[in-house]
Amino acid sequence: MQQRLSITTLVLLAALASPVTCSGYESDVHFGLTLWLAKQAGFAAREAEAIALADQRIDAG
Repeated sequence: MQQRLSITTLVLLAALASPVTCSGYESDVHFGLTLWLAKQAGFAAREAEAIALADQRIDAG
């Protein structure tokens, strides 16, 4: 039982130590969501588009 617990612990630690990347980011969805949220917050169409574009540029690096 002790050996099985040690192996499980090692596997868990190895999984947590590996670098994790988020592959769920999609720029078109992120831009569209930010645009929609800005419009819902009361920004004018041009302002909402500028906010969404700026947010997309920041996230793109």
